[in-house]
Amino acid sequence: MKLLIIALAVTVMITSKRGFARDAATPAADEGVTRTGWNIESRRFMYPPTFEANPVDSAKVYSITIRSTRGGESSEISGSQPQLDLTSVWDRVAVGGAYDAFIEARRADGTSLGRTQAFQFQKVGAFAGPYPPGIRDYAAAGRGGAEYIMGTLNAWRDSQAPKGAQISYPALFYSAYIRTLTTYAAMEPGSDQSRDALLIAANIGQYLIDTSTPADWKYAHMPLSHQPGKYLQIGRTAMVGAAYLDLFSASHDERFLKVAMQIADTLKELQLPDGRWYFRVDPKTGDVAEDYTSDQAEAIDFLDALIEQHGRADLAASRDKAVQWMLTNPVKTRYWQQQWDDAKVYPPYSNLEFYDTAIFALHLLHHATPENHYREIAVDLFRWIEDQFVLWESSLDASFITPGVQEQYKYYITIDWHAAHFIRLCQAMHQATGEELYLKKATAMADSLTRVQNPKGYFATFMQRLPATQPGQPGPISFGKLWPNCMSYTAEQLIKSS
Repeated sequence: MKLLIIALAVTVMITSKRGFARDAATPAADEGVTRTGWNIESRRFMYPPTFEANPVDSAKVYSITIRSTRGGESSEISGSQPQLDLTSVWDRVAVGGAYDAFIEARRADGTSLGRTQAFQFQKVGAFAGPYPPGIRDYAAAGRGGAEYIMGTLNAWRDSQAPKGAQISYPALFYSAYIRTLTTYAAMEPGSDQSRDALLIAANIGQYLIDTSTPADWKYAHMPLSHQPGKYLQIGRTAMVGAAYLDLFSASHDERFLKVAMQIADTLKELQLPDGRWYFRVDPKTGDVAEDYTSDQAEAIDFLDALIEQHGRADLAASRDKAVQWMLTNPVKTRYWQQQWDDAKVYPPYSNLEFYDTAIFALHLLHHATPENHYREIAVDLFRWIEDQFVLWESSLDASFITPGVQEQYKYYITIDWHAAHFIRLCQAMHQATGEELYLKKATAMADSLTRVQNPKGYFATFMQRLPATQPGQPGPISFGKLWPNCMSYTAEQLIKSS
């Protein structure tokens, strides 16, 4: 693609609704030329993006013009197709800079057929370092987090569920507690602390069993993802199933293996012909509440564990169909959306997230062969996650503590859970590829988590700083609005990283 650097004429400046300053010769936005592609709502990029527009009749040339929101010189890239790659100018795009852009369609003689509405994006910095060191050993930090969580769960030492056990997102929270407690228990098997952790985990597990859907419902034997009376989020049933397997492995209590098998049976029976499962359903009737989710990875991960560790070869066809759906759909379309329990359904590509992307990449790495190219696909998914959600520096928002990882487009905030999830993926990438860079990224992120741990053991859910109280000094870490499931996952991953 040809790169042209053009100087804007000094004429009367006109500012569009999106803030793109243009001269009088710049064509007006045209409803016939619109942006397309997965990144229409993306706010930031680490690596060179490709921007797209719809094809226009009679258009022979497409161009993208970008310019700093502060004004100055513009860069234009042109080509014969409505997909425009910024690789040739990316080194000239400043980290932390905000840029306006528009795509224009032209005839062969150069006359304009119209352009898109102006849009804005920002470039964030790639991994560089050095980064601040950790302030605690990972095992000690994870232990402190797990012991804090245990302290909040004292009421679960009784086999009768405590008052307040019915929470908004039982699958999300209680599975996180079970995983963390079983991970903590494995640090000192046979100790009093280990026995306490497994007792609490078992009582939580029994509560999930007791509150699961009845056998005569359409989605039978399913642990609740939301409070009774609301829909069932199918991917979260697999999350609980995986936690049951952890609990069975730690305690050898057959009741947890039994209910995990029942969840798998329901998933197998109600899998759609194309290989996926619905997002949210009425568990009693089976009526679909919300159709699409990219999150089939939790079910794949759960079924895989039953196949490999518990002899459920009959689940292989279901797993493989789901894997194929993922490869054919979100891997290609980047439509990684509709996954979080408290998020409503948004228009396509407007609320991308990466939790299930990372889980699927882990599956691909585990099953990679030279013939299936799964490792190469996982590398591509890792790059996409880093491009859209990882922050190695704070130019996007000075209040964010970095290194850190953002959650979703509609909640684009650095959160401890996601940093921990990224560490897990980095470690798997290092193991699969042997590349030290992945391990360095995991270390930098883990060190960052140790720096947002409160002396009492809990981690800052939102890795942000409050306004500074002293000139020239960073503001204090925000420890408000804590999510205990997030800090549980962080503690678990730090223990496993030690």
